[in-house]
Amino acid sequence: MKVDIYQAKDTFIGIFMPLSYLQDKGIDIDISQYNKVYSCNVDDDFSAEDIFLKFNLDIPNDFTGHSLSVSDVFIIDDNYDVAYYCDRFGFKEISNFFDTNYYKEVNEEQKDTLVQNGFDNYVNKDNSYIFKFRTSDKDKVNSLIQPQKNIHK
Repeated sequence: MKVDIYQAKDTFIGIFMPLSYLQDKGIDIDISQYNKVYSCNVDDDFSAEDIFLKFNLDIPNDFTGHSLSVSDVFIIDDNYDVAYYCDRFGFKEISNFFDTNYYKEVNEEQKDTLVQNGFDNYVNKDNSYIFKFRTSDKDKVNSLIQPQKNIHK
């Protein structure tokens, strides 16, 4: 099984912070704030705890990152569905680590539609609104704000 280790960039406001702090501040955790610092293969029965111990007590010679600590993220699965956030105590699964943000500028009517559908992360810009979304919501957002075509028979 493959293991990838990601460590926060020095510019990331959440570096070395527990997950609860990031969630309380509304700070997204995604790959754009991290650097991949190591990749290796391990036995299929390796657990998150095994990874933590290996990269703190038995660090490989070719590992160039710092020992695993709070805010680091690692993947121990070949399909990249789940990442593990190193928290103060233990690890938390984060499923959207590879899901970055995108931004969409919309008009007043589109803003109202998006807000009615639970999207409320926007800023006012002159006579328009800029919304911030997760990439995984892109298709849903676009379907909500596309003009409806009238079909006459």
